[in-house]
Amino acid sequence: MFGLSKLFAAPEPPAKASDDFMPWLDSYKLGIRAIDADHRTLFDLVNSFERSVRMKESTAQVAVTLDALESYVAEHFAREEKYLEVAKYPATEAHKVLHRDLEQDIKDYRQDYLDMPEDFDTDEFLRFLSDWLKDHIQSEDLAYVPFVKGAKES
Repeated sequence: MFGLSKLFAAPEPPAKASDDFMPWLDSYKLGIRAIDADHRTLFDLVNSFERSVRMKESTAQVAVTLDALESYVAEHFAREEKYLEVAKYPATEAHKVLHRDLEQDIKDYRQDYLDMPEDFDTDEFLRFLSDWLKDHIQSEDLAYVPFVKGAKES
């Protein structure tokens, strides 16, 4: 016979899950404080854009989140590239090309949104940002970590 208290007991609440589209995970940390903070801010900005769209905010408000993302991407890339130059990272120029490509992609997506917000493929853009940011951090950025950390120690 099973106990009625178990049958009618309130279920355990699920573990609090983040409602972020792209939750920040410790596995994204590179161990370079300024770069990790920048990357976390980029995740926050992508999540802000996703929330704006999900909450059906005005086109103008969604555009503000895109502007903030575009601006911060440029700021972050400039900071990261300075680290690479100081560290004499051998793939700095190739890394910069990846950065310029992403900056252009974000500008293009932003313009597409401004031109025709009702036809904008938000899911495609979010997939692009998520894939690019996670892959870039965990492969391209991870490759420069020993150089930057080595330069800081010298």
